[in-house]
Amino acid sequence: MAPRNVKLSHSQITKWIASLAVLGAATTMGAPKAAPSTRPAVELIPAAQEAMKNGDYAKAAVLFDDARSKPDLRNARPSVELIFAAGDHHFAQNSREDQAEALEIYSLAGDLYGGELGPFNTAMMRGKRAEVFTRQGRTEQAKGEITSIRKTFPNDRRALLVADLADANYQLMQGQADAARDNLLQLVDSDDPIITPLAMFGLGRAYVQLQDSENAITTFRKMWNRYGENDSVKRAIFLVGQIYFDRGDFLEARKLYEACAVVGAAMQTKVRPGDELVIKVSDPDYFARTRSSQLPIVVSVPSGDREVIKLEKSKISDQLFTGRMQTALELSKRDDGVLQVGGGDVISMSYEGQTGKAREVRIVDDGRIDIDSVPLEVPRPRHEKQMPKLAKKQVKTDGEPVIVPTGRQTSGALTPGSPVYVQLVDADLDNSNKPDEASAEVVVRDSTGATLHTVIAKLTETGPRTGVFAGSVD
Repeated sequence: MAPRNVKLSHSQITKWIASLAVLGAATTMGAPKAAPSTRPAVELIPAAQEAMKNGDYAKAAVLFDDARSKPDLRNARPSVELIFAAGDHHFAQNSREDQAEALEIYSLAGDLYGGELGPFNTAMMRGKRAEVFTRQGRTEQAKGEITSIRKTFPNDRRALLVADLADANYQLMQGQADAARDNLLQLVDSDDPIITPLAMFGLGRAYVQLQDSENAITTFRKMWNRYGENDSVKRAIFLVGQIYFDRGDFLEARKLYEACAVVGAAMQTKVRPGDELVIKVSDPDYFARTRSSQLPIVVSVPSGDREVIKLEKSKISDQLFTGRMQTALELSKRDDGVLQVGGGDVISMSYEGQTGKAREVRIVDDGRIDIDSVPLEVPRPRHEKQMPKLAKKQVKTDGEPVIVPTGRQTSGALTPGSPVYVQLVDADLDNSNKPDEASAEVVVRDSTGATLHTVIAKLTETGPRTGVFAGSVD
């Protein structure tokens, strides 16, 4: 095949400025922390609302946090539901800083809306603040928030339900699971669209504290069947996972923890070769039709490999099946439990009885370039797991350590006349079952950025399906 062109720049650190770029390949050099947004709150809040609507509460919280620092936040009019969701996201993180953030966010509902908030949302705000205070160990302030609800809205049924829920949550956090269970059982029957699911989650937590795993699972299953995939269901699955973990049933615990990663989230659309492919199927009819707790999925790629993985049914829902499959940038070996892929492959997944077209996931890699004055060591295949090595113990010696010159130039420094070794790691350029080729421009620039010299380097893949291309120029 024709070589792919990759542009690369390197220079002596004492004379030239180094620059790197890759053409025709994905070249994300890690994920730097995002700079503060310059977008106004009137743009950020609608985006946060849309993310919340799609079930991406983490993204909604990030966007809302960004909007909070903007002077036009009041004009953006974030919904009370968004404010509470952002506060809940921080509250769930459980760090001291996040608890302070949650408290500030919950209070923001009152600051922005004042009397417009209404009895129910005001009660919800105070109930959520009470939870934060309880977690912070400020129990008197927590009780004060709950008491304030009852005194302010003595005749509002829904506000009083919120106070009862806050009382039960306080009891749970104080380890009074029996009393919390009795109160929550009454709230579950309230048939309120907001209070009931919260009470069901709290009731499941109470059963977990009481080590009544069967009732905990039953409660969470009812919650799933009635309200579908949401953030509370994800937390419920995690709690059930803890039940199995405490029993010593680590395999079942792992399955539940894995399910947490996919509940409320869209299926992957791309995966890096060497990473695990997380597979999720939500089918309301499969278990009812087959009575099987396993769902066989056929996974295949155009480069030749075909594997079958059996997804496991969730303990919480008869509709959710999840599993994982390791991918590897290697030549095809069918039915070995690992999906061998090539650059540019599109993974296809299907199962018997599936409606609609097969699910597809693209193979996409992040390019990486290394250069040095000596040949570079070929990296290990990414799918091979290796425990980190312990550093060798240094032997103490008397006097100053002896420095032995090696004659080796360090990375970023070149001796005039020495070769420049180039290594490009990018599975996207691996397009056949044989070693492929790519090309690179080595550009020397002076301190002003002006080009002094350009040389084309030919890079050859170190072997079939390695995704590592190496070469040098003098």
